Amino acid sequence: MNDKLPPMRPVNGETFKNTRPNRNNNNIELGERIASRVAEIYGTTFDELKGQKRTELLSWQRSVAMDICQIAGLSQETTGKVFNRGHSTVSYARKRVNNFCHVHKDLAEDRAKVLAEFVDLK
Repeated sequence: MNDKLPPMRPVNGETFKNTRPNRNNNNIELGERIASRVAEIYGTTFDELKGQKRTELLSWQRSVAMDICQIAGLSQETTGKVFNRGHSTVSYARKRVNNFCHVHKDLAEDRAKVLAEFVDLK
């Protein structure tokens, strides 16, 4: 019965293949590019978005950037690393932006424009 189970360790120096999508450094770079573009649109800097300031305006800009990173396919953990935040902050930002986008259509259009620069939505 045990011989039907996959081996717990690689056999003969082979390595296991990763079946999950790559969510490593290249996605952190994508997150940084998205955040930089959002900062440029709002007239701030990427460093301010990653920083610890929690003013209402800066917090909103950071939330929009986090939301776009999530739509672009970054995991909550990776998005949190980009902004020096935890995954729960990313989850809250996503909910917050989605609620506002349902009410304010101009915000949804702005988000779609930025997202179109990074994601092929075909």
